Amino acid sequence: MDDTEGTPSFLVQRRSKKNRQTKTQLVFDEQARKDYLKGFHKRKQERRERAQKELEDEIKSDLKTLRQKVIE
Repeated sequence: MDDTEGTPSFLVQRRSKKNRQTKTQLVFDEQARKDYLKGFHKRKQERRERAQKELEDEIKSDLKTLRQKVIE
């Protein structure tokens, strides 16, 4: 007994064979995942430290110019 009897042929979906020979295998590497995820945090910390250092340098240069103006 075929369930597709009476339905137009363009509505019938034909099943394709499963490709079992050349399928790619997905391998999960826990260490690579940790390195990838920690990389985000590491780069964010580096950006924070760099911004903090730039801010400190800017404050130092502002103080230096103020001192020079006071001396003059």
